[in-house]
Amino acid sequence: ALTSAFVGYARDELNFRTDVSYRLLNDDISHNWDYGTSASRQGYAGVVDDLQRARSLNPALGVVIVNGYTDLVTPYLASRYLVSQIPSLAGARPIRLDVVEGGHMMYFKPDGRHALKEAASELYQATQ
Repeated sequence: ALTSAFVGYARDELNFRTDVSYRLLNDDISHNWDYGTSASRQGYAGVVDDLQRARSLNPALGVVIVNGYTDLVTPYLASRYLVSQIPSLAGARPIRLDVVEGGHMMYFKPDGRHALKEAASELYQATQ
């Protein structure tokens, strides 16, 4: 349902035309993923080290992480735990972690969409 909705939106609202098929999830990649090569050997990509490096190179970098309260795919407690493991950097802006009503796609509901927009707006305004 999401794939056809997005394709219809891109075609009808954005006037985007292509002969390339859109796949929301790519089974070819999923089935061939090498779960043994990550640094932690748990198989999933991690970006905490990259994020910390970016913050050290640009202390003004703003970071907002928004999770849905009932998200079972990317639970907010996992984000909270990972952020708590990142050492503070002198002069760097703190990482903001918001939890909003909703699940993995919290923006499907008006309240979640509004909260996400507010977080993005505040992040953007802080850089002006």
